[in-house]
Amino acid sequence: MPTAEHAIAAGFLPLLDSVLLIVAREKGFAEAEGVDLHLVRETSWANIRDRIAVGHFDVAHMLAPMPIAATLGLNPIAVPFVAPMALGLGGNAVTVSTALWTRLEQAGAPSDFDAAAVGAALAAVVAAGGPKLRLGVVHPHSGHNYELRYWLAACGIRPDRDIEIVVLPPPLMPDALASGALDGYCVGEPWNSAGVDSGAGVIATVKAAIWRSSPEKVLGTTEGWATANPDALAALIRALHKTALWCTDPGNAPEAAAILAREAYLNVPAGLIEHGLSGQLEAAPGLHVIGRPASLRLGPMAGNIKGARLAGQRLASFA
Repeated sequence: MPTAEHAIAAGFLPLLDSVLLIVAREKGFAEAEGVDLHLVRETSWANIRDRIAVGHFDVAHMLAPMPIAATLGLNPIAVPFVAPMALGLGGNAVTVSTALWTRLEQAGAPSDFDAAAVGAALAAVVAAGGPKLRLGVVHPHSGHNYELRYWLAACGIRPDRDIEIVVLPPPLMPDALASGALDGYCVGEPWNSAGVDSGAGVIATVKAAIWRSSPEKVLGTTEGWATANPDALAALIRALHKTALWCTDPGNAPEAAAILAREAYLNVPAGLIEHGLSGQLEAAPGLHVIGRPASLRLGPMAGNIKGARLAGQRLASFA
């Protein structure tokens, strides 16, 4: 292996779409490009946002809207950002408590992730009255927040008036559901599957049924770091591109899941991670596993490879 020429610190959240950064380090793709990739797990997107802005991280696994919000000055620390690579397209789902799912089923919700039918059932539950439902999203500037609000509004539910939307870090969502602090949430894998596995939740619908192959996570960095370190950024993108090619092979999914399952990374059973990697989710305990149509992208793999190829085409601008 070549001697590392570039030391890069990268922040990430324990989510399935951090897979490229993690596998790039663990399988040696980063090292092969001369990158000493140091990964730091964070607990919330707000921490990622603030730590990269003040220089604790060189790059980060970020929500797609976050670099835009930072560049527009919508964050507490206004710093121009760039996002040279997509790390994943789609991959979120909406999980609700078992109690709410029982009400949704009584209102006609199917168990096939049909967003329109589930939304109509949710609208009927809201219209029936009772305590205002509380749904969680991961950050105000997130696809989760935007797509959840879009879905609710399209189904005749007025966000913030008919239903409460609160922000919570992804790993805390299954516990919040189990404790009754949330009635549901929109999050990426494996935290939907974790909610189901705990017995507290049911996956009601998926992002792919609301906005197919939408932008989800990106590799983000400040404009200043990208300008000052073009060779390091190019080397990292090459490494992530090669990692994406490896991850796209279905035969590598079990190994990828085992790597992600480690305590330092997602720290959940590999079996839960494989749901997202395979594109099949178990909607509820005892409910059959539902396979996604080929046109839907529930896991990050398809998005990863598209993003990596796009970045590969643009390497010259960073070299």
